[in-house]
Amino acid sequence: MVSNSDDRIDPANLTPTAELILDVLAARWRLGETSWRFPARLQADIRALEHLGAATGQAGKRDGTVTVSLTDAGRDHVINPQYRPPLADRTARRDVEVRPDPVEQPDAYYAT
Repeated sequence: MVSNSDDRIDPANLTPTAELILDVLAARWRLGETSWRFPARLQADIRALEHLGAATGQAGKRDGTVTVSLTDAGRDHVINPQYRPPLADRTARRDVEVRPDPVEQPDAYYAT
């Protein structure tokens, strides 16, 4: 992976497809996914993102796919530094009822 000199990603160097790949990775990252599979036909755009230091890619577990992850520079480019996960506020509040997990504690879940 080669990073550009000032550790900033210039949007002018991104194709529309590369921008969409970054947007998908950012959305998945917000949901807790650290990587996502893309069709191998997007390999050229994924390699361009790797060259810019925005993402890393490796052969997917399924044939014809590439598993891609955001790098720190990629996250800085697509995610606002002020972003806080929605659950961060909910779990910090004391008045939110946390219900038991129905799979791990079925008796407690169905008793409520």
